[in-house]
Amino acid sequence: HHITINFIGLMEPEQKEEMFKYLKDRLVFKNLTIEINSLSYFPDENGQVLVANITLTPRLKKLFNIVEGIVARIGFGMALRTFRPHITLARFKEKNRPFSQIIELEEPINSVIGELDVYESSFKSGKTLHTLIKTYSFE
Repeated sequence: HHITINFIGLMEPEQKEEMFKYLKDRLVFKNLTIEINSLSYFPDENGQVLVANITLTPRLKKLFNIVEGIVARIGFGMALRTFRPHITLARFKEKNRPFSQIIELEEPINSVIGELDVYESSFKSGKTLHTLIKTYSFE
């Protein structure tokens, strides 16, 4: 499972190298604590994605802002949508599936993120493939 910080799309090789350089220079994080505070459908109860919602802490917001600034610097616009950190748990192909009640968490679930991974996505034979191309470990 992962938390998407930024989805860019197609990049030129020079843009990737520039992004890698800036990430290496700017990512000086210790392990990043996250808190799962609830489960929901995305974007709403009729959505086709079940997600674990993550509390937007100041440190997670700082990571988002750093990555967002780097992405803008290499020629990609700033995100137009509000950052809603979440972990995708399931996707439903059936668009008209019946709504079902989600269990409430009795207490938040805490975890630690130790690295930032950069993936490249491609579409092949009707499926999206994600390939890990770079990892930045938090100190």
